[in-house]
Amino acid sequence: MRRTGGRAWSWRRRLPRSTVVSIVVAVLASVLAFSSARSWAARIETTRPEVGPPVQVVVAARALRRGEVVPADALSTRTMPERYVPAGTVRDVAEAAGRIAVADVVAGEVVTAARLAHAHAGALAALVPPGLRALAVPAAAPPGGIVPGDRVDVLASFGGGQPHVETAGAALEVLKIQAGGGAVAGLESTQGLASVVLLVSPEEAERLAYAAAFARLTLSVVGTAPETSTPSPSATSPSASASPVA
Repeated sequence: MRRTGGRAWSWRRRLPRSTVVSIVVAVLASVLAFSSARSWAARIETTRPEVGPPVQVVVAARALRRGEVVPADALSTRTMPERYVPAGTVRDVAEAAGRIAVADVVAGEVVTAARLAHAHAGALAALVPPGLRALAVPAAAPPGGIVPGDRVDVLASFGGGQPHVETAGAALEVLKIQAGGGAVAGLESTQGLASVVLLVSPEEAERLAYAAAFARLTLSVVGTAPETSTPSPSATSPSASASPVA
């Protein structure tokens, strides 16, 4: 302390009361915020789901098509948390290689047993869901115009004294195109017929077998474009209609 002009003056100046209060409030707020953050982090840690250890799963290295015999080089492995592994996941490439895909599998998708036929299933049996049948019918169709996965109507043309046409099956899925008996590339054979394997119900199988015995069968392809309420002029013009099979 020293005197200046007869007054005692302290080297240490006192802070205003408002400043002291502000500092105290700021310190308390920081402590409270830190404590809340610690509490919230602890709560998150205790409620975080247990994902389990990483496990190996088999995934598709490329897209797999329904009906394809899955080669080993189309599969790979990776690890993922056990909690997120789908039920029935294949864990070893050897378990899936050589089996038939019963559904399309996209690249990178985890391969499950539900996507594969059992180890000794035949190429057709693997594609037939429970309750349905695979039926081969001889039918006239444009060569190369139908591929597996398309849907077709089967028209039966009866002759005799009362010739007429009936729809023996509607929107049936094509499973396979069987060439044989002089068949050339695609669908056309020397008799203008091909053996087309269709996915049908037992009742549809009976109707188609009867029609095949007494009528000539023709396939009418169901389009994949969405139907509209008003057909285009080209769709109703005579030139757009299918010509009858001789």
